[in-house]
Amino acid sequence: MFGRSRRAPGYAIAATMLAGVGLLGATGQPANAGERAALAPRPIPAVRISLDAPRKVNNLGQVMSVSAVWQRGVRTPIRGLDGLSVNTRDINDRGQVVGQSGTPSGDLHAFVWRDGVTTDLGTLGGPDSRALDVNEHGEVVGVSNTADGPDAYFVWRRGVMTRLPSPGPVDIVHANARINNRGQVAANYASDEPAPPFGIPPSRIFRWDDRRGLTDLGALGGHDVSLNDLNDLGQIVGSDYPPDADPSIFFWDDGVRTEIGEPVIPPSTGSVDLNNRGQVAFTGYSPAGPARAYVWQRGVRTGLGDLPGVRSSTAVAINERGDVTGDLVGPAGLRGYVWRRGAVTLLDVLGSDDNTQVRAMNDEGMVAGLSVNSGDITVPIHHVVWYTDRRGY
Repeated sequence: MFGRSRRAPGYAIAATMLAGVGLLGATGQPANAGERAALAPRPIPAVRISLDAPRKVNNLGQVMSVSAVWQRGVRTPIRGLDGLSVNTRDINDRGQVVGQSGTPSGDLHAFVWRDGVTTDLGTLGGPDSRALDVNEHGEVVGVSNTADGPDAYFVWRRGVMTRLPSPGPVDIVHANARINNRGQVAANYASDEPAPPFGIPPSRIFRWDDRRGLTDLGALGGHDVSLNDLNDLGQIVGSDYPPDADPSIFFWDDGVRTEIGEPVIPPSTGSVDLNNRGQVAFTGYSPAGPARAYVWQRGVRTGLGDLPGVRSSTAVAINERGDVTGDLVGPAGLRGYVWRRGAVTLLDVLGSDDNTQVRAMNDEGMVAGLSVNSGDITVPIHHVVWYTDRRGY
């Protein structure tokens, strides 16, 4: 969720974009209909930044990589608890970064970093812990080894680490959790079903908060269920992987599960993102077969980037304005785009032989990513931002 802090220059494309706008029917599949969309005449220029591969960008214009933060031309390294590097996971609009760091003892601990100060969050009694997400109040969800054996999720608030209950086992290596601005947590846990050969037990999702306690979402129709995102309304979007059917995206709201309908592409291609309007951006298969970026809201699914000359598209992020960003594969190669109020604007590259790789976007439309030479791996990768509302920071 990006409402917190969560390849040749432009080519001509006609202005028709297909979209699915039918309500979900008895089969759970939306109908498809046409929708007009305009292509902006000029691409947004790329601005090079002095940062390794960007991961996230907050609403202050701070871009986070695995071990540093960039803002207004200044790169600030994040020093670990042992004085060395860290592995970051999230950044909020206070500029607080969370992740995992080495310690002088050799263990790995969850941390919070802000303005050059790295704070050790400790553990639940075991040697290692990891911070997974942070909200706008500075509350952190993470996972830790424990003194009594099983790994467990925790919430860290104002210096206090609280262990969370779970319906099943938690694995620190595969743990996945989100925390929203109401302090609600959604997380994956391992079910008690048998693991497939050479695999791990199927994953399930629970939601927890101080008032309602633990809510187990159950199997949700799939053999393996993965958490993708949680918004401030407590709504959850996830993926399920039935053993005898295509994987798909679902939307969960107060006990009601809605199938979004399109089979998902593996997470390595594009992403699944949810904002506080209940809009979901994801990458799925189009009726014609290629990967396609979609937005879903209240049973209405809209296809993005289905423009003449564009072979496929991915969705990477949706912000609180409903802007969507990702990449298109078209005549000139891989190009980033922003879709806003019916208009598609391309994101330019730095080199004439470059492709884009979009990574993140904030609520002001600032996009972070890469400009990568498409044919020569010896050419340095350019790390860039695009100011799509032309305001800058």
